[in-house]
Amino acid sequence: MSLATGKSENSDRNASWLPLSWGVRFAFAVTVSIISWGMEYSWRNGIPFPGVSTPSERLWQLAPFFLVSVFSILFPLWTLFLLVEVLSRNGNWGRVVSTLALLSFSVYMLNSILTDRLDSKGAGSIRWICLIAFVAAILVAPLPIMLMKRRVVKLATQGDYDRALRISKIWLRTKVYGRPFRGWIMLQAGRYSEALDLLKDSAFDEKGRPRLTNVNLYFYAVALMNEDRNAEAQELLEAAIQVPQKMDYFRFALADCLLSQNKDASRACELLEQVMANLKKKHQSAKQRTIMAHCIAVHAWALACCGRREESEARLQEALSRSKGFEAREVAALQHLAGVTWQTLGDLERARAAFQEAAKLYPHGDVGLRARRKLAELGAEI
Repeated sequence: MSLATGKSENSDRNASWLPLSWGVRFAFAVTVSIISWGMEYSWRNGIPFPGVSTPSERLWQLAPFFLVSVFSILFPLWTLFLLVEVLSRNGNWGRVVSTLALLSFSVYMLNSILTDRLDSKGAGSIRWICLIAFVAAILVAPLPIMLMKRRVVKLATQGDYDRALRISKIWLRTKVYGRPFRGWIMLQAGRYSEALDLLKDSAFDEKGRPRLTNVNLYFYAVALMNEDRNAEAQELLEAAIQVPQKMDYFRFALADCLLSQNKDASRACELLEQVMANLKKKHQSAKQRTIMAHCIAVHAWALACCGRREESEARLQEALSRSKGFEAREVAALQHLAGVTWQTLGDLERARAAFQEAAKLYPHGDVGLRARRKLAELGAEI
C-alpha cells in the first residue's frame, strides 16, 4: 500500500463520537438549541407553575425545566464546537475566529448565570470581577501547557523517554500536542514503528493524502528513513519540496535520503546549498546555528560521495568547530555524521572513532542506536 494514498489505521480514533456527517450533526445541534431556547423563554415568562403539596411533586414539576435549561447550554456549545471544527482548518485566521467565538460564548454564558443568581446590591461589581477572573483564566490557561511541553522536550533530549511519554499522555492531550507529539518522542527514542503509528494521522489527511506543509510529515519521513524505507520516504519528500515551505526541513531530509541510498550525490549537494543559503538570511539563533552545523556536516558527506575529498574534510572540520556550546545529543549527532563521512572517504579508523565518540556522548535513543548500528557494521565495539 502506497504511503501517499493509504488511509490511516488510526483514523477512527479521531472520528466523532456520533457517526453522522458534519452537516447532520450541525443541523441537529442548531434545531435542539432553538427548541430548548424557545421552551426556556416561554417557561420563564409565560407558564405558571401550579401549587404542589410535597417536595417530590415539586421536583418532578421542575425536572423538565431543568432539563431544557441544560439543553439550552449544551447544544449551543456543541453547535459552536462544530463551527470551530471547520474554522480551525483554515489557517491562523480560522484559529483566531474560533478562539474569539469560544471566548465570547463563555463570557455570555457566565454572565447569564451570574445575572440570574446575583440580584443583591453590589452584584454588578461582583459580576465584573468574576468576568475579569474568568477571562484571565482563559488567557493564562495555555501557560501550563507550554511549560509541560518544554519539560517533555527537555526530558526527551536527556534520554528520559518513558517519563516524557508519561507526562505527555497526562498533560498534552490536544490535537497539536497529543499523538503527533508522542510520535516525536518515539522518534527521538529510536522506536520508529511506534513513531510512524502515532505520526500518521497528522502527516496525512482523512483521504490518505500527505499534508505537504506539515512538520509531522517531515518527522514521518525521517522515521521511514531510519526504518530503511528510503524509497517511500523519498516519494513523500519529493512531493513536499514542490510546494512553498516556511522552513527547509524537507530539502534537508531529501538530501539525507538520497545520500543514504548512494544516489544522486550532486543533487544532494545542491539541495543542501539551497538550505544553507536560506539559513544565512535568517537571524542566527541557537537553534539556527545547530541546524547550520548539521547542514554543513551533511554537505561534507555529500561532497565525499562526489569524490571531492579535500572539500569534504574542510567542511567536516567546519561543522565540528561550530559545535562549541551544543548539547551532548547534538554533538553526538555531528560525530555520527563525521563517522559516515569518513566511512565514505574510506578512512575506517576515523569512522570507528567518530561512531564510538557519538555512542559515548549520547548512548540514548535514536542517536545512540544509529551509532551502535554503524559500529556493528564496521565490526567494532563502543
